[in-house]
Order: sequence, then C-alpha cells, then structure tokens
Amino acid sequence: MYVRSFADANGDGTGDLAAARARLPYLAQLGVGALRFTLWHLSPLADGGYDVADYRTVDPAFRTLAEAEALLAEARELGLRTIVDIVPNHSGCRTPSASPATCAPTSCTPPSTSTSRPAPGTRPSCPRPST
Repeated sequence: MYVRSFADANGDGTGDLAAARARLPYLAQLGVGALRFTLWHLSPLADGGYDVADYRTVDPAFRTLAEAEALLAEARELGLRTIVDIVPNHSGCRTPSASPATCAPTSCTPPSTSTSRPAPGTRPSCPRPST
C-alpha cells in the first residue's frame, strides 16, 4: 500500500495512516490476507521516500508513530498480516550516520555503459576505494 496516495483522512491531499486504518475492515472483508506498506518514515523525498532521514519516526504527512502502531494492532486483530518496508542501506543525507562525503555532490563522470571497467592504460573517472 502506497500510503501517500491510498486514502486521505484529514483532507490535506496526502494519504495518511488514519485513512488506511479506517479501511482495514473493508480490506479484511474482501479477503485480503496481508498488506505491504511502502516506507512511511521521515524522508526529504529526494528518492521517492527511500532516502530515509529517521527510521525511528513516521513522516508527519502520514501522522504519528502512535497512529502507525494503532494501524498495525488493528490489522492484527482483523487477521491481516502486515509488512512495512525498511531499506536500511538507503538512508539519506539527513541521518545522523551520514558522512559529509556521502552527501557531497559528485564531480565524477558517470561510467560508460559500454564497458564494465576502464580501458587498459586509462584511469577511472572516480576514485575507487582500496581493498
């Protein structure tokens, strides 16, 4: 379920967890057995929400962590299994663990799509980490 566009409970034009929760009984009645939710964590949305700024909170556009917990609890009561996306290796520049180098704009040229490594005698466009 892409919460942002599924249903909007407060009329602000963005879907939220309260609206998703309100529709759980209907989904259960349809015979749905499980729901997969896309990321609802706080994100600057530079990468469609996969650039997570804080895995410990819910984006305020979707409401609160308490609302997420209530949604999951009600789904469990209705016999609906839930999966919430978490992509720990796709954190954004605003996470506490992000390094300045990770967030700096790159001056490297993109690699050629015709070869997987540089031609003999040439240097790669971007420095590669030593192993």
